[in-house]
This record gives sequence, structure tokens and C-alpha cells, in this order.
Amino acid sequence: MCTPYSHMSALKDVQRSLNVIRKLSAEENTAVQQQILELMLQASISQLKSLSTEANTKAPAAAKPAALPIPKPAKSTTPEPERRAAQEPSWDSRLNKLQAVKPQAASS
Repeated sequence: MCTPYSHMSALKDVQRSLNVIRKLSAEENTAVQQQILELMLQASISQLKSLSTEANTKAPAAAKPAALPIPKPAKSTTPEPERRAAQEPSWDSRLNKLQAVKPQAASS
């Protein structure tokens, strides 16, 4: 039998997982973000169908959501460049880019 504590624990686990998915998705390009959202949508639809089936058959333990297919990446004709984290310029290079500015007369 499920206790209220286990329900709260399950909700917290799901929330943590969604936060991880959100973080990983934000670091990817648009095509990957769309695939992530499609997977989440498929999982949601599958779970809703499972709940609907449970309500109709009144056998909640017997019905389980179907396994989701893992999408295969689309083959592209142009190779996608590797994503690299932008390197912050070194302190010396930033100092070299600084240019002196002549003082301007005050205008009042």
C-alpha cells in the first residue's frame, strides 16, 4: 500500500528529473530540444492513456504504460559542427584590447 510519504517522494523525484531534463535541454540546439519535448509529450500521453485504461477497467495494478520508442537521429547531409563552450579571453588579451581615451572637456 502506498503511503502519503511515498507519493511525496515520487513527486519530488519526478520534479528533480524534470529539472535535470530542463537543464540538459537548455544546453542543446533547437532540434535536440524539440526531440526532448517530443519524448516528454509521448511519455505524458502514454501515462494518460494508462490512467484512462485503469479508470475504465478498474484494475490499476494490471495496466502499465507502453514502452516508448527511442527516436533515432535524423541523418543530415551537412555535418553539424561540434558544440564547444566559448572560452573566456585571457586577462592579458583583454588588457591588450583596452585603448586609451582622450579626456573630454566638460559640457555644462
